[in-house]
Amino acid sequence: MIQLAGPRMLPALKTIWEACFGDPGFYADFVFSRLARLEQVLVSTGVLGEPVAMLCMQPFWLSTPQEGRRCRCVYIYGVATLPRCRGRGISTALLEGAHRHIASSGGAASVLVPADEGLFDFYRKRGYEKAFPLRRVVLSGGEMPPPGKPCVLTSAALEQLEKLRDRFFLDSRMFVRWGRGYLEAIGAECRLGGGEVLRFACGGEEGYAVCCRRGDEILLKEVAASDEVLPHLLAAVHRRFGAAAYRLYLRGDRGGDFLGHVLPFGLIRWYDRERMGRFSGVTGAPAYLAHVLD
Repeated sequence: MIQLAGPRMLPALKTIWEACFGDPGFYADFVFSRLARLEQVLVSTGVLGEPVAMLCMQPFWLSTPQEGRRCRCVYIYGVATLPRCRGRGISTALLEGAHRHIASSGGAASVLVPADEGLFDFYRKRGYEKAFPLRRVVLSGGEMPPPGKPCVLTSAALEQLEKLRDRFFLDSRMFVRWGRGYLEAIGAECRLGGGEVLRFACGGEEGYAVCCRRGDEILLKEVAASDEVLPHLLAAVHRRFGAAAYRLYLRGDRGGDFLGHVLPFGLIRWYDRERMGRFSGVTGAPAYLAHVLD
C-alpha cells in the first residue's frame, strides 16, 4: 500500500535511509529532523503495515527570466527500497504514486537527479527528459589557481543569500528557487560535514561559495561568482581548507577555462502541458539546479 508517512513510521524510515544510502545514524536523524517532512514522504508498506520503501518530496518554485512566469514544482529524492524487498517494482509504483500526488496537488512538474549514469534511461522511459546540465570540474590541490586578487571570505548563512542567488542565476532559462527553510537546512547539512558557506568580496564583486567536505575532498556545490573572479575565489578557498582535491559544480555556461565537462544532471517530467508550453519558448542562460541531496 502506498500512502503518506506518519509519525509512527519515523524509526522505519531512518532504517531504510541507513540501509540504502550507507549514511551513519546521525545523518539519517538530520534528514528527518531538518530536510524531509513526514507529510512530504510517500511510503510503501508491507503486510504488517511497516514501511519497506520510501520517496521524499520537496516543493520549489521554477522561475524564468520573464517576470511573472513561474510555477510550483517538486523535487523527488531519497527513493529507496529495503534490500530484501527489491525487484518487485516497488520503486516504480512509488514514483507513479508521487506523480499522481504532485499533479493532484497542483504541481506543474517534478525534478530528480539520477544517482548514476545508468539511471538516465530508466527515468527517460518514465516520462523524464534532460533539463539541467552542470559543468563539473575536478582539481587537485596542486591544480588550484595561485593567489591573485585579494579575496575576503566570511562565513554566511545560505538562506540569507537569496538576493545574491537571484543576481547570479535568475537569468537561467529555468531556475530552481528553493524556499528559505530548505536553504537553511542545506547550509546546516554543509556545516554538519565540516564544510562552510562562504561569502566573498573580490575586485568589487560580491558572491558566495557553498563548500561541503567529503573526506579529503571539498565539493563546491554552488558557486556564485563571475568567471573573472572565479580563479581568485578558488585560490582563497584552497588557502582556507588546504584539501587534497576540489570538485566544482557550475552552471553549464560558466567556468569553461577550467576544462570541466558539461554533463546531464537534473531531469524534469511535466504534468501541466500548458505550463510546459510556456516554459519551452523561454530563452536565457542554461537551466540551473543546485542543492540536491546527491
